Amino acid sequence: MITRRALLASPLLAANNTIQIGLIGTGGRCRHLLRSLLTIPEVRVTAISDVWDTALAETRKMVGDKPVATKDYRALLERKDVDAVLIATPDHWHVPATIDAVAAGKDVYAEKPLTHDLTEGKRVIDAVRRSKQIVQVGMQQRSMPHLIKAREILKSGVLGKI
Repeated sequence: MITRRALLASPLLAANNTIQIGLIGTGGRCRHLLRSLLTIPEVRVTAISDVWDTALAETRKMVGDKPVATKDYRALLERKDVDAVLIATPDHWHVPATIDAVAAGKDVYAEKPLTHDLTEGKRVIDAVRRSKQIVQVGMQQRSMPHLIKAREILKSGVLGKI
């Protein structure tokens, strides 16, 4: 989950007291996260992007008409009024959108999974290191109590060799 604390740690906040967010992929997961973002006074959604008109329309109901809307996320990344992006596209777009975002000088929160294989991971790591941008990947499920317990059971060997 994107937290107020994480956002306020950004060097962007010191510059203008508001972090201007672009949403890339505005489907259900984005709108779920957006509910939390909209409670943070220091955050303003300035642009939204999705290829699906229905997703854009549903997000407009939450953010109003002021944010610019586009079907091409690269147009969103070109905007000077976007400091950081939330990427909640279909999974296979997480890597290219993250690489493009950091190359455009945007900090990133990307939904899980970020990558599908190690080669994609290396490409993202290299892009982030070149850019010096901040990237956070959603990992909420890793800390849920029932998943921690399942991991403990697996590691204990009680189920035998898996």
